Amino acid sequence: MQWDKKKKKVAVVLAILILLPALLLLIHFRWQQRILINASVYEVGPQLTQPANLIKWYPGADSSIFPDYIQLHNGRQLLVKPLHAAAVELTDKKEQTGSVWLAQPTGQGFQTTVTRSRRVSLWTWLKETLTKPAGSESLSLLKMQLEDPARHYGFSLQIIPVQDTLILTASVTVASGQDSTAITYLHTQLADYLKETGASAGNYHFISRHNRPGDSVLVAVGLPVKKENKTVSGISWLRLPGNGRLLSGNCPIDQLPALYKAMNQYCIDKGLKRVALPLEKYTAPDQPVTLLFPIY
Repeated sequence: MQWDKKKKKVAVVLAILILLPALLLLIHFRWQQRILINASVYEVGPQLTQPANLIKWYPGADSSIFPDYIQLHNGRQLLVKPLHAAAVELTDKKEQTGSVWLAQPTGQGFQTTVTRSRRVSLWTWLKETLTKPAGSESLSLLKMQLEDPARHYGFSLQIIPVQDTLILTASVTVASGQDSTAITYLHTQLADYLKETGASAGNYHFISRHNRPGDSVLVAVGLPVKKENKTVSGISWLRLPGNGRLLSGNCPIDQLPALYKAMNQYCIDKGLKRVALPLEKYTAPDQPVTLLFPIY
């Protein structure tokens, strides 16, 4: 009798050991993983639906650009099927398995929740849960792509406090293309003013440009100073609030147009507004230019 009971227990254990792997492989369910990204849904959507953006962050993606799929290093292809502006279905071309990615605005609209939904076996869920407790690698890479300005915009951008609250300024409007001549003239004007008044200024300077009607441009040159001095014709003072903020980026001078474009897009994406003309900060001829946007 005792022997029969032992045989039954052994049989039950063996049945469980045989059936459990099968159940882990046979039972499927829809698994949803989510992540919160500090970017608007208007930034996130194109990262999901456009193959040219997907290859920048999707794990294992090749750099080749195709209109409706991305190539992976392991030889597989993922078909890219946009469902709408902020949702996409990615399907393994060989195995016909896929996932749906959906971006939804959160809070005030400058955060987005991204949900990755896919049908998986219990075994796949258990394996990934145990080996990747931090969550989906692809979701993490998408978050990194969007929250790191250097990856997303091509330049390292940051918001910094105002450091120079008073800038001695001279400006002139000239025909487009005459910027260099105007800058030399304005430097001379400021140098004469400092010599005449005995005032001192910082060892770097600012340049600001603003297109005007009639194919002309307003060019201004500024020097940081500690206090105002006497007023003379052609000289003015730019005051920035001590508690103000600046969006800052650096680049070689030949990349300045691209930096302007990136910082303007950053302001649009983050809902920032410029409160004064941009300032190009120059320290030395062979040093990168710092571009500053006064913002709120």
